[in-house]
Parts: sequence; C-alpha cells; structure tokens
Amino acid sequence: MSTSQTITELHRKRKRRNIEYLLLISVCGYGSGATSASIVWILALPCCVVFAVSGWILAMRREERRFLPASDMYRATSEVAELIIGIVFVIAMYVVILISSLSSQTYFAGMIVMLLCYLAATYFAEQYWTYRIFIGKPIASQLNYIVNLPESVIKPMSRSSIKTVKQGLQSYFNS
Repeated sequence: MSTSQTITELHRKRKRRNIEYLLLISVCGYGSGATSASIVWILALPCCVVFAVSGWILAMRREERRFLPASDMYRATSEVAELIIGIVFVIAMYVVILISSLSSQTYFAGMIVMLLCYLAATYFAEQYWTYRIFIGKPIASQLNYIVNLPESVIKPMSRSSIKTVKQGLQSYFNS
C-alpha cells in the first residue's frame, strides 16, 4: 500500500467514524434535552464525570491497541472484553435502579446523559490521538493502526477480529 493510499484510507475511515460519532452525539443530545426534566442532576453529574473520564481512558487504550498487528490475540480479546464489560455495567446499573426508588424514566434519562458524556469523550480522545500521537509513530505501526481501525463506530468488531478471537479461544481450550 503506497503512502497516498494509506493516507486516503485513514481519511476515509476517519470521515465515516466522525459522521457516526456526531450523529450518535446529536441523538443523545436531543434525548438529553428532551428528558432533562426527569434527570436527578445530583446523581447524574458525578456519573457523567465518571463516564466521560472512562470514555477518554478507554478510547486512549483502544487507540494504543490498534498499533498492534491485526492477528494479535491481546488486541482482539481486549476489544471483546471491553464490549462485554460495557454490557455488564449497563445491566448492573439497571439492577440498581430496580432495587432503588428511582423511576425507569429517571434511569433512562440519566443513562442517555451519561452515554452522551461517554461518546463525546471518546470522540475527542480519538481526535486527540489522531492529530497528536499517531503522527509520531513509526510507519509500520501506522499501517497496523489503519488496518485495525474499524470503519464504523456502530459496528466496532470486524470479521477479522472475531475470527482472531475465535481462533485464540480454540487454541486455548485445545491445549
């Protein structure tokens, strides 16, 4: 792959990801505004800070992992673990709401605000990474990054990532 093709590929993927991020942030922003009367801000603000900081940290770690080769087992399993932990966290928060006195409307209003904070922090972390850190990396690492960068934010796991995880799990259980 030539340098111009590599840069074109990076710009194409970044453009799509930026559009998806901005669309998701806009939808969450609209939802936050529409449900703001139901939000218990004294509870939501600390949670928003936690979500924003975790979004930033996870995005920075994710960007660092993308410099690893596409076949790297650590990279692939970390992506899967990150998705599973996110799902478990949302379920755990819902269980807390079920046993507390907050209404489900208040829960969903708070969750959409927290999701807005998470997505915004992730978006800004990716932008920071691309324009500040990516440039200083060696060419081989930059190529790995471009290959590993999913085109979509909405569908983050590529078929090659799923295949790598599947192969790794099979070799782990067969040994």
